[in-house]
Amino acid sequence: MLQDEIWFVGGMVLCILSVNVSNKAKKGVAVGIVFLTMSGLLLRGEANLTSSFLLGVFACTSVILMTKAYQDNLAKSCVFKFMSKYTMPVFLMHTICAAPMRSILFKIGITSAWIHIPVGLAVSFGGPILVAIVLKKVKYAEFILYPGKFVKL
Repeated sequence: MLQDEIWFVGGMVLCILSVNVSNKAKKGVAVGIVFLTMSGLLLRGEANLTSSFLLGVFACTSVILMTKAYQDNLAKSCVFKFMSKYTMPVFLMHTICAAPMRSILFKIGITSAWIHIPVGLAVSFGGPILVAIVLKKVKYAEFILYPGKFVKL
């Protein structure tokens, strides 16, 4: 549970602070290669909590660096403009939405990764976006996602 809390706080910090790194694309690709290499090596052996945490750090760092490197190009994309409004809800609720869907798929006898992965990705993004849209329409319910909008220190 502590590991989940670390990711949550890390996401909130990234939401508040701006990431400024030079040569972002090259560093992001390099960190991504380290992540893929470690993932491949750990598939053969047994992963422990430390290696699992490090993999998460490398994966997140790689995605953040590459996204920042191509930020200007991504900002012009309609898809990314839409998705950028919902990054925090997706970050907070992707597991809450995807885990029950995976359980349902297993219960009805679907075990194929070819179905689990696309359905899981769709629900991981679609579910939180739908919840965020509903919460935004209900007065003060948005506090659940963005308490900083309502509480000023």
